[in-house]
Amino acid sequence: MQDAWGCIINMVTPVIHLVISLAPGGLERLVVDWTNARNQLHPGSTRIVCLDEPGALAGQVEGGTVSCVNACRSRFPWDHAAVRRVVDILPQCAPVLHAHNLAAWQYGVLAKLMRKTSMTMVWGGCPHPPSDPGRQKADGDIRPTRNIRPTRNIRPTRNIRLIYSQHGANVHNMRLRDRIRARILACFTDEIVAVSEATAEVMAKTMWVPRKRIRVIVNGVAGKKESASFAKATVAMEVRTKYGIHENACVIGSVGRLAQVKGCDRLIRAFAALNGSTVWGGCPHPPFAGRGRQADGDIRPTPEDDAADHSGSEAYLLLTGDGPERANLEGQARKLGVSDRVIFTGYQADPTPYLAAMDIFVLPSRSEGVSVALLEAMAAGVPVAVTDVGANREILEEGKCGLILPEEEGKWTDILLSVIQDPADAQVRVEAARTRVAKHYSLEATMDGYEKIYAPQELDQGSVCGVDVPIHLASDQSERRMGTSAPQKTNKTDYDHI
Repeated sequence: MQDAWGCIINMVTPVIHLVISLAPGGLERLVVDWTNARNQLHPGSTRIVCLDEPGALAGQVEGGTVSCVNACRSRFPWDHAAVRRVVDILPQCAPVLHAHNLAAWQYGVLAKLMRKTSMTMVWGGCPHPPSDPGRQKADGDIRPTRNIRPTRNIRPTRNIRLIYSQHGANVHNMRLRDRIRARILACFTDEIVAVSEATAEVMAKTMWVPRKRIRVIVNGVAGKKESASFAKATVAMEVRTKYGIHENACVIGSVGRLAQVKGCDRLIRAFAALNGSTVWGGCPHPPFAGRGRQADGDIRPTPEDDAADHSGSEAYLLLTGDGPERANLEGQARKLGVSDRVIFTGYQADPTPYLAAMDIFVLPSRSEGVSVALLEAMAAGVPVAVTDVGANREILEEGKCGLILPEEEGKWTDILLSVIQDPADAQVRVEAARTRVAKHYSLEATMDGYEKIYAPQELDQGSVCGVDVPIHLASDQSERRMGTSAPQKTNKTDYDHI
């Protein structure tokens, strides 16, 4: 049986993801993937609520399960009406409210507290006091008489279960007011999740959240789907042809939001230095480019490459994504004289073809949690080089699955050249990277980790105004309609087929 919210109450816990928006970003892509995966397995079980605006990724959510409360977050101390709209979206059954990002966390706590104070006043079987002059005959109520003695039964709705996920070491959390805010919010949160051990340590240090309260569930990607997408070598050629990149040219690329924290300015500087050097170091052509990429996903030069025309042996920088720093980055490329070799593709709903066109994937971030783009590049069989921030070193297993860039940007050129000049060593890391993603960073493992904390907890006693009362999941009428009064625990979820 289903309730008005559309979820199967006695089989799975309803989940609402609370985000600022679904504007393009790693966090937002994860929420979309999680929602689609869970709804494929349990139709109607998962929704997304955006505080500010739906965003470009809203169209990728299947089933139209995105709502927006249009919060005015600049309103001090918060937008009370937006909190009420979040509460109104919550179902009568006990849902999980899963907040992402500090602002969403605050509104999640406020919604939980507002929901907790909501209750139904039952007076002698009527939903309001018999003496209430506002009752109308049209409602089907019976006018009170002097013989009726009002009896009061307080029946609160079941409080929501609030989960918060921290997706990275956000620099603004260093402010004192945000540290205090995070510490207070943690007191009203049932589960606090970090996407990596490194992120958990930063949370404990900068947000004053007790380390023992933080659970680590790493992000994961649908590796099987990504690998299948790379079966066609024509995908890479389509992208190269679109932007006028020669099939034998070496393409260094990155996928992500063009923001200061993502460090694309550093990559442009390194690329400018690389482009001015003898790129191939004695090699007749880029070892990974063009026809050297095989249909099975391997990146090995073929004999046909050795006989090919190498007039196109040159380097390009492919930046896939959009953001507030795009104009500044374009100006930087012009100043460094590489604007004709730096390609800005803008936001792409599916970055898979662009990863296919890359010979080296670089993640130059100044701060990270667990990068979805990095995991996708590793699953796709692209050699990777990353900065030593967030969980990057942990993901690459201390450099076994890719190269770690030092803080000194001047050394980046030599490291990138080493990937180009030693394809055999790069291929060893590529295979190790694929294996690691499949084993430790799969979407299935991530979803199973969250299902364990989504599962309904044992019902307990609540307290309203100092009076102990049993907690109910729905009204008597709803219980009779659904034939149940409490959700049952869900068995271990299997997402392998998604």
